Amino acid sequence: MCAFINARNITFDSKWEVINSVLTILFVILCTAMPLIVCFFLLIKLPKLSDPYMNKKYGDLTEGLDLEKGRVIALTPVNFLLRRFLLVAAVVFNN
Repeated sequence: MCAFINARNITFDSKWEVINSVLTILFVILCTAMPLIVCFFLLIKLPKLSDPYMNKKYGDLTEGLDLEKGRVIALTPVNFLLRRFLLVAAVVFNN
């Protein structure tokens, strides 16, 4: 949420503002890219997630997901993360 708040006032006047602005840009990119990364990861690893080793390794990521439903289930964490980020963006950028 802080990255989105800082994104409203990006300035490059002093050394510390440059550091703050660069970090803000990086965090906003990370926050918007994370749902896509999770989706692609789940789509790639989905056939192997029924294996006990993979379930032990990535079980926290797929906990509560019905893996029997197929590829559509990979959108559930993405939907969760996007809703959270959109809520934060709506709160921060609403005038």
